Amino acid sequence: EQFVHEDQWLHSIIWKKNIYKYRNVLRTAQRPEVLLKELKNLVELSLATPLHDHTVCRVPLELASSILTTGEKWLSRQMTEEIIVTLAPLLENNQPSPEICQFFSQHCTDNPRSCLVIDMFTPIIKRILKHNVDFGKYPYVRRFVQDYIQALNSQNDGRRVVHEFVDSMHGPTSTCPHLRVLPNLVAVCTAATCMLVVENKNIERLNSMQVHAADEVAHHLACYLSVLNKICDYDDWRPGLAQLLQPIPFPDEALADEEFIRQILPVIEKIGLDPRCEVHQMVLGTRDDKEGWLNVLCPSSLACVDEGAAWAAILHNLISCCCRRKKFLGLLVKSLGACMLLALRGNSTAQEILCLMLEWKLVEGSDQSLQVVTTLQSTPSGKRNYQALCDRQMHLRELKGGPRKLTLPSRSTDADVNRMLSSGSFGNLECLSLAFTRVTSACAEQLIKLPTLRYLNLWATQFGDVGLQLISEHLHKLQVLNLCETPVTDKGLEALAAIKSLRKLNLNSTSLSVQTFETLKQMLPSLLEVDIGQWKREKEPRRTQDSSSSSSPEEKNNTRRDFKCFPKFDTKTLTKRNRLVKAKSEEQKTVERKRCLVRASSEDQHSTAAISYSFVGKSRAESLSPPKNCVLTRTKKVLTRTKSEEHTAQAKIKLVRANSDGRRYKISNLLSERQRAVASQDALHHSE
Repeated sequence: EQFVHEDQWLHSIIWKKNIYKYRNVLRTAQRPEVLLKELKNLVELSLATPLHDHTVCRVPLELASSILTTGEKWLSRQMTEEIIVTLAPLLENNQPSPEICQFFSQHCTDNPRSCLVIDMFTPIIKRILKHNVDFGKYPYVRRFVQDYIQALNSQNDGRRVVHEFVDSMHGPTSTCPHLRVLPNLVAVCTAATCMLVVENKNIERLNSMQVHAADEVAHHLACYLSVLNKICDYDDWRPGLAQLLQPIPFPDEALADEEFIRQILPVIEKIGLDPRCEVHQMVLGTRDDKEGWLNVLCPSSLACVDEGAAWAAILHNLISCCCRRKKFLGLLVKSLGACMLLALRGNSTAQEILCLMLEWKLVEGSDQSLQVVTTLQSTPSGKRNYQALCDRQMHLRELKGGPRKLTLPSRSTDADVNRMLSSGSFGNLECLSLAFTRVTSACAEQLIKLPTLRYLNLWATQFGDVGLQLISEHLHKLQVLNLCETPVTDKGLEALAAIKSLRKLNLNSTSLSVQTFETLKQMLPSLLEVDIGQWKREKEPRRTQDSSSSSSPEEKNNTRRDFKCFPKFDTKTLTKRNRLVKAKSEEQKTVERKRCLVRASSEDQHSTAAISYSFVGKSRAESLSPPKNCVLTRTKKVLTRTKSEEHTAQAKIKLVRANSDGRRYKISNLLSERQRAVASQDALHHSE
């Protein structure tokens, strides 16, 4: 170990001595040949030294940066390529400085078809994309990556070379192992696109744009958008790309450019047609009042370039999956004109949407409704859809009347619910119990046809979030809802905030979180009772006796405040139970007291007999007889009092049991029985 420390000191001294020498030589040298030679020697020394420290590579890079800053005028292409070859080994594991990035970017711009671009820059670019965290702090690094992609695009069959580079960044597996590659690539492409669009607009404003410059800008823009299109081909990258593109990170000038929309359209179409809900929902706005890509591609928008074909395809995917909801169609009312235009052209999706708007009464005004009906009747497919709507409306009119309460037997399925509700009149149905059945969210399509429903019991069913969201948008008169032991989550429970008339809610044994619980308390003013007992037991771990005894009063007050809206139990039932338990405890205490007194009296009798037999004289025995009689009398009185207390306790038990069973007995009769028992005991005592 001593030799190891001595070697470390020796190598450290040698390193510092050489660094001091190379720093002085590189600062004072004037000829480019000398600078290049000394820089190569310094890099070789850094790679060969056994020292492991970050300064071993950073010091040569700092010296090279200073050389590149002062030597821009005398650097030739040959000298530039030699410097790149010299510095490339150090940059495989280190971040390039701003001066080095500018130097490399300039080489990519001046010599895009150089062999060093692919051979030397590719490992450096891969390291940047895999390890970089924030391009906002290092804009020169992002600029270097952009120029590198443009240099690849300048090669023979450049688009294929760029796509091969993206493939190499993803890897051969189905999932990319590097999490930072996707956001870094998207950041590079979106930033370059915004920069090119703004630059193009500025040149047009100056009215000095040339044909060659226009072609070059369009060529660069197509390159970056092709990278986004290639990224969208990977299933594991598509969700992340959709989230990054949801807020539309492009300026308004880009959305007004027809060529830009044509090139970005395949990317948005792939996102909108993805079967996963977390992907195709990203074409919607981040908020209800915020426009998304669906609004950009709408036929009524100025950015529409395909007459609404992509918009209709995306809309069909949304309607057939997770957006067949009243809330979503309410947002589409703004695009009613576009829907009518596509319905007039025979688009089945637009016709279906118009029928749903009429059925759910989302179209305001009779004139507008008549216009929608006329549009539907203008095509054969529209007539069929409107006829189906009329049949459903006729069925709803026939539903008026019928029972007010309905309970389906266990093991009933969605088909049974559909068959039951479609076979009779249930327009007055207010109470529906589907507890312990096999229904799922699919039966929600039938439940929303019961507008007068006030009580719905879904205990121990497979009713999920999709069905809960649907009934929350239609059953606004619902007052009591039982979701105990259902697979609902926060995603569906948050939709319950739309049912303002809800008074009683059972969420026992569900995946309810504290945040959603607090939200429901605030959003439902009429809510009186919430059953979340099982949730409370699962969320709060069991406390030991020590921890429960050591809890502070503040924690207890906080607990009461947090759960102050829990359901209250029946006080009458609790009072009867408490009385019964109390009476039983009194009876047990009386029996124990009686046994103790009997045991004490027997001991007194034995002790008195022993004393009487110990004395021989008669006078002595007579003198001892009064204490004996007094002791026996006292014992009998205690026994009598004990018996009377026992009879009283038994009478209380009879009274409580009678009240709990529903049979009413008069208290006077029971008290008279107790008095007669006491009188009989007194008579027996006097007779003895």
